[in-house]
Amino acid sequence: MSDTSQVRKTDFKIAAVDGTPLAASLYERFSKPTAGVVIINSATGVRRHFYDAYARYLATNGFHAVTYDYRGVGDSRPSSLRGFNACVQQWGQLDVDGVIAWASERYPNEKLNIVGHSVGGVLLGLTSNTDLIDRAVFVAPQSGYWRLLPVPYKQAWAFLWYVANPVLTKIFGYFPAKRLGLGEDLPAGVMSEFGLWACDPEYIVSATHGVSRSGFERIRAPVLAYSIEDDTTAPRAAFHAILELYTNAHIERRHLKPQELGMTKIGHFGFFRLGPAVPVWAESCQWLTKKEDR
Repeated sequence: MSDTSQVRKTDFKIAAVDGTPLAASLYERFSKPTAGVVIINSATGVRRHFYDAYARYLATNGFHAVTYDYRGVGDSRPSSLRGFNACVQQWGQLDVDGVIAWASERYPNEKLNIVGHSVGGVLLGLTSNTDLIDRAVFVAPQSGYWRLLPVPYKQAWAFLWYVANPVLTKIFGYFPAKRLGLGEDLPAGVMSEFGLWACDPEYIVSATHGVSRSGFERIRAPVLAYSIEDDTTAPRAAFHAILELYTNAHIERRHLKPQELGMTKIGHFGFFRLGPAVPVWAESCQWLTKKEDR
């Protein structure tokens, strides 16, 4: 089913754990959904509206689909990012946690699922209430350690983390990603934290960064994880490196090749542009509707 005319979209706010209001959108069929809830965790610097078509597709298939902006991004950013206090750990520990809590309270008898794009899958390892999650789909999750990227991208990302990021955030008081064509502007604290992780082979779970592996190990929900052949942001080495942290989750891995889907390219963002005519959307939706025990 893909008749999105039967879907209503409601914009509203969800409170993070610390009370910070997060801009959110809820997609539902006019008839009562029965498949459960899907929370879509965005990639870094990507507004929730990017996932509109996929969220509508989920809603036509019976889900309550929820998109939202992390603090400091999109409609959850303040009038000025200069001096705005936000970091990646807050995205996971406060924002994702708060949205999961909201969904479980609003729909207490529904299955609760996650679709995590890029860092949206990684953030689950920072979240405390992942025991509420029934199933998950990860699209292009990755370790951001720069040496895992292919040439010449690794050199570009090394320049970003070692030179451009510290210089530009000092000048502007935030990271001016829009000026560089890298998505939404980001708080300085977010980029500072990403920069520390990206320069460490252990990435997010290095002992020096205060993030424990235990958060990843707590996750026992089945996961369907997609890697993408022409994705230079999340190449297969980086994809497999981050999934190794989810030691107790049953993970099924799919590798997408553009030519096998009749496409010329997909890249890091193309999954959510494929549309319902390409069978991958149906596959991910069917995965989320499975009912077997973990």
